[in-house]
Amino acid sequence: MIPITVRELSKNSTDPSIRDLINHPMKDKDNIVGYMKRSAIVAAFPGRATDILDSAFHSIEMYLMNDGTYEWRSEIIYYAEKYDMAFPDDFVRHVLDSKPIDNYRKSRHGFLSKNMGWRKES
Repeated sequence: MIPITVRELSKNSTDPSIRDLINHPMKDKDNIVGYMKRSAIVAAFPGRATDILDSAFHSIEMYLMNDGTYEWRSEIIYYAEKYDMAFPDDFVRHVLDSKPIDNYRKSRHGFLSKNMGWRKES
């Protein structure tokens, strides 16, 4: 899996800092965020996350999610929605070239309750 992460979450000094990625509005933000929310939850973590940019407590449910190629934590979706966090170009192309499966079931939080996946459009 190819991780979509930031240094502040991964604690890996080679990952980009979230401060360098925010405030970059994306043309296809709704499609990208929607894709990420509808991807598979592979692990759930108890507790809630703290916004690393304003130190406020938020009820961000913590999941590890993936689409079979890329993986990310649900906090990444929060930062994309709230702060217009940019994503790697390869990931954006991957998302925009993918076609959703229409028969998914959302949880009350907007995430998939089971892995229905996404398919590459041929």
